[in-house]
Amino acid sequence: MLVKICGITTKDALETAIEAGADFVGFVFAESKRKILPEKAKELAKLVPQNIKKVGVFVDEPLENLLEIANWVGLDIVQLHGNESPEYADKIPFETIKVIKIDGKKMSQDIEDFANSILMFDAQISGGGEKFNWEAVDLDKIKGRKFFIAGGLNCENVISAIEYFSPFAVDVSSGVETDGQKDVEKIREFVKIAKNRYTAVFNRGK
Repeated sequence: MLVKICGITTKDALETAIEAGADFVGFVFAESKRKILPEKAKELAKLVPQNIKKVGVFVDEPLENLLEIANWVGLDIVQLHGNESPEYADKIPFETIKVIKIDGKKMSQDIEDFANSILMFDAQISGGGEKFNWEAVDLDKIKGRKFFIAGGLNCENVISAIEYFSPFAVDVSSGVETDGQKDVEKIREFVKIAKNRYTAVFNRGK
């Protein structure tokens, strides 16, 4: 199971995510309490080994600005967290993750419009520890697609999410925080649970 730790703003959190075995680390460039300046992100990005993907989170950013930041920081993947169109996504010369927000039974955008992007399913209010209605995702429609599950994941429910969706990866931010700050113990525990416990469950099922 692949794991993304999002909202990284400090060296301690980044190094913990790397040591714990995270596969993706996320830097938020949109307005958020976890927003990071490109200068700081570039500094932290230099510490990330090549086997871990650096993801930049943007919300309806003008394309020129997004590309400038992505190239300057040295991102590997661009995560689109707003109302970006499929045409906008297809103009980005990076691998893209398109976030589909779920409000009740309603999705913010049609997943079939983003055939060239990895999908991410998240709650309507991102980063707030809110779990979305899992039943709103038509599992038949995403069969064969790469997708992340986000939205209120934590050490207590990540295995349930993995077993329900069988996703490509899981994404966590607030679920590994204490008082709004990344908690290194929670980061270690989340990655351990998502990877090790899921492996054990999977092996038992063979």
